[in-house]
Amino acid sequence: MLDAPPVLPVTDAAVLAPAVDGVVLVVDLRKTHRDAARRTVQQLQAVGARILGVVVNGVSATRRGGYYSYYSRYYGPEKEKSGSETPPHQ
Repeated sequence: MLDAPPVLPVTDAAVLAPAVDGVVLVVDLRKTHRDAARRTVQQLQAVGARILGVVVNGVSATRRGGYYSYYSRYYGPEKEKSGSETPPHQ
């Protein structure tokens, strides 16, 4: 496993990406603009990187429409209303 600095401001990730089996892009929902994420993917694709997926940081566990809301709706809506349920996998 390798860790590299941000793709857009530094060339290290773009140089390393074609030499590894795959890339996992990590973005922060609070800081990364959609256009920057899109340009990052385009830049990685341009060098032949295999993008395996994206990790999104900065998502609130209680945010409506997110995984936690989905999980609670189908597996324990009463607990969600009382606020006593914790998000899965934490």
